[in-house]
Amino acid sequence: MVRIEKIDWLDEERCEGFLLLTDDTFKLTVFSDGTFWKENQAFQDDIFIFDETLLTLVNTRTASVKLITENEQELVGELSYSPNAKLIIGDFNIDLEGLVLPNDVNEGDYLRIIVTRLDTY
Repeated sequence: MVRIEKIDWLDEERCEGFLLLTDDTFKLTVFSDGTFWKENQAFQDDIFIFDETLLTLVNTRTASVKLITENEQELVGELSYSPNAKLIIGDFNIDLEGLVLPNDVNEGDYLRIIVTRLDTY
């Protein structure tokens, strides 16, 4: 289960801020606006990639999340097409809608994606 570990409000009145999400194995930083969240609240909304700088197929079969810089995260996860393209990392399902996936990737392959922002829309 994914939950909100911490909230860094940019504007609490407008409900704009960065959520630190965890499934107790991985942590992701996600931007959110328009919804009031509470720390330790369960998080079940979709996560979308707002801006990616690199997408590659990798030979590993291990999911991971690494903070590269304050604004960049490296995501490695399994590609799933049920029903839409998603990157699976632990309990996280990251929607890949709008990304152009290489023709040589198949369901079950692991992808490495460098993102500058994840969003809840």
